[in-house]
This record gives sequence, structure tokens and C-alpha cells, in this order.
Amino acid sequence: MVQSVLTNGTLQSRSAIEPRIRRTIKSFFFLMFLSIFAHPCDAQEEASDRERYHQAVNYCRQATLLNLATVKPGTMTLSPDKRIICFDGQIIQSARISVINDLAEGGLFVVRSGGGHTATAIAIADLIRDRHATVVAYDLCASACAEFFLIASNETFVVKGTLVIWHNPSSLDPDHPLCSFLSTSNDGHSKKVRRGPCRANGDDFLRYSPLLTRFFKDRTIGASFDTPPDSLHVRERVAGLYAETGVDREIAWTLNPRYYSRLFKTKISYEAYPESQDEVDDLASRLGFRGVRVIYDP
Repeated sequence: MVQSVLTNGTLQSRSAIEPRIRRTIKSFFFLMFLSIFAHPCDAQEEASDRERYHQAVNYCRQATLLNLATVKPGTMTLSPDKRIICFDGQIIQSARISVINDLAEGGLFVVRSGGGHTATAIAIADLIRDRHATVVAYDLCASACAEFFLIASNETFVVKGTLVIWHNPSSLDPDHPLCSFLSTSNDGHSKKVRRGPCRANGDDFLRYSPLLTRFFKDRTIGASFDTPPDSLHVRERVAGLYAETGVDREIAWTLNPRYYSRLFKTKISYEAYPESQDEVDDLASRLGFRGVRVIYDP
């Protein structure tokens, strides 16, 4: 005798629904398997990556100390196995960047830098991306380092205790000074302090060079991206300080990683983003920032 069951208001035979019950049970146990075994594997892989990044940072610290007396700041050092490139110091225009071509595919670009020459930083970033390297930032990544190296490739890892900060650009050419202006941001939410060629009208200056336009188009999300990137909190703080003092050259800021996914195509992982303004102030002091106010983005 065939038994019948009422399912969703429809009378069905027991033999018709038993295969569905078996499939449901199989699906349940499959999902249980994934929840038990897949996540630990992911965690183990992440822990393995972190260990590799820390080992690379330790290697670069030692390489920097060994080369300190003989190598100019900003020189890149390639490890013997060609899996790591160490970059420490200022990004100078005459940097020998072709060594990046010798980096193994998928290697590590380990950087500590306070910034430097824009065009050179972009050229380095393009070579990093060509090698599909992961960027590992430690201690300090400021100015051009944050602007270009942080989003150079597909993935970046920021080691705990690293200060990543942005600021408005400055000019090293006395014949072409830059002036600060308060103008409408690209997203239209509020006024933003910018710096560009000095002109009578703050809204009437070239915001992007073709080089910058190409770089950010390839690596950022949305047409409203504005450089240097900021949050509304930071933007309002910078604008307020600018209104008080009339200058913004001594102002820098962090950017909370929660904004990164809507700004950058690069996957950027922080081992530990600073937790407070006090922590940022301590990092800035230890790194030798004098007379520069670094705004913490909560």
C-alpha cells in the first residue's frame, strides 16, 4: 500500500518524497562538512601567509641594516631566491627600478617609505602589478607610498604597528608652487581641501595629470574617486583646521579600512588598524614626525 503525505497543500506519495528527503539530508551533512573543515583551512592559509609576510619583513630589516653603509636610501634589494624585493626609504627619481623585473611571479614587494617622486612611484607600482606581487607594508607607508604602492597590485598586507597616512601633495619646485583651495569634492558630499597650481579660482585648476588619471582609473572604484582619499570625518577635520590656520601642509590622516572596498580594487588587509588617536600619535612620534598633525580616522 502506498502511503500519502500532505506537502505544501498537495497530496503526494511517500515514495515520491523520500528521494527529496535523502537529498536534503546529504546537503545538510555536506554543509556541516564545509563548516567544520573549510574554515580551519582558510584560517591556516591566512596564518601561513602572515608568517611568510613577517619573515619577509624580518629579512628586509636585516638587509637594510647590512646595506646601510653602502646603499643609498630608496634602493631596492632582491633576495637570492628572487621571491622578495625590499624597498626602504624615499622614492627618488633616479631609482633603479628595473630590478623588479627579476622578482619571481607572485613574489613580495616589502616596503617602508615616507613617499617621494610621483612618476617614479607609479612606474614602480606598474612593475609590481606586472609581477602579480603582493605588497607588504611595515612601520611607515606615507604620501606616495600610501597613494600608489598600497594599491599597486591585487593584494596588500599591512603589518601591525604600521602607520599608513595620506596628505595633500606638495611641490619641490620653487618655480611651480602649489596653493591650497577649498572646493567641492567629487562625491558632492562636502567641501574638500585640495592643493594644486596657484590660480585665482580654487575650483579652476588641473586636479589630475594624464598619468594620475590612468593610474587611478585602473585601480579605483567609481568615477567619483578623489585623491588623496579620505572619509567625511577626515575631510571635515582638515577643512576645519585649514579654516583656522590657512595652511594644510602639516596635516596628514589615516583612513579606516572599512572604506577600502568601496574605493580600491586592491584587497588590502590590516593585521591591526590603530584603535585610537593616542595610538596614532604614538606611532607618529616614534617615526619622527615633528610638527605634523596626523588625524585618526575612527
